[in-house]
Amino acid sequence: MVNATLQAIALRRLRLLTLEGGQLEGGQQNDIQKNDIQLQALQFELGQLGFRLSNPEAFISIDRLTFESAIATLSEMRGGNVRYVPLFTRFPDELPNDHIYLIRRILGYLGLDSFDDRNYGADPISQRQVQALYDRAALIQSERLQDSHVEWIVLSVATPTAAAEALCAWAQSLIYSPSPVKEALWDDIFAVLAQLQIAIDFNQIVVKETLARLAAYRWERFNEIRVQTPTDLLRMFAFMREQDVSLASQIDLKGLKLSKPQRRAIAAFLSGCPALEEDLLRYRDLWINLSRWLHPGDYSNLK
Repeated sequence: MVNATLQAIALRRLRLLTLEGGQLEGGQQNDIQKNDIQLQALQFELGQLGFRLSNPEAFISIDRLTFESAIATLSEMRGGNVRYVPLFTRFPDELPNDHIYLIRRILGYLGLDSFDDRNYGADPISQRQVQALYDRAALIQSERLQDSHVEWIVLSVATPTAAAEALCAWAQSLIYSPSPVKEALWDDIFAVLAQLQIAIDFNQIVVKETLARLAAYRWERFNEIRVQTPTDLLRMFAFMREQDVSLASQIDLKGLKLSKPQRRAIAAFLSGCPALEEDLLRYRDLWINLSRWLHPGDYSNLK
């Protein structure tokens, strides 16, 4: 089962339209007719937004909630949830000369020049947003003829099972990639990991920042230590404090809060690490800093 959150992620990231819903009432002949009508309506709505289906023959049926949710997501992908207002209301047909406009702005600051506000979607001198100018410019934009050229985006119809498998493969490919993961993708990755309950092989993670982020994700939710070395544990705490994960520059763990069970878990982890002394000496000052929150003396008898 793929819920609304995963359906939206599949659309945004993989261009997959998940058909969640489906047995229609009536006999088989009525089902075929109803599905055909749904497909035509769906293709029309998609076309209005600049989307096409690559495999319409795979369409079976779609329920109203899934349909409305998909259209809302696709509208956002096309910027339909934002009103775009250019600084120059006659853009792109008429634009002022850059040099003359700059001189006029300077003169305007000095009160020696004035502008016709009807030609601007913001204050023409400071370029700051003004509600009255914004509203008027938005109205002008809505009345203009729309560009007839469409850059089509192709979508594929997918079953819930196929969409879930594709999302799983997408998340894993990013996590185990030798390249850093873009910041904008992480919320969607975590949603996929949590809702599909994907197990992570931390030994396959190449990028240290990815390792630190995912280790912090497990630590903050389940108090699990999923790193292999004391140094990677430091990287995890550095990430949690928004510090340099590479540990190449000086970091400060001030403000790190650890509960008693967490401190005990860290002490148990360290006691089981081979070559612990060598690892601790590599970042001696950091471990001294961290020990202020670990209270190691509390666990001197830890077995």
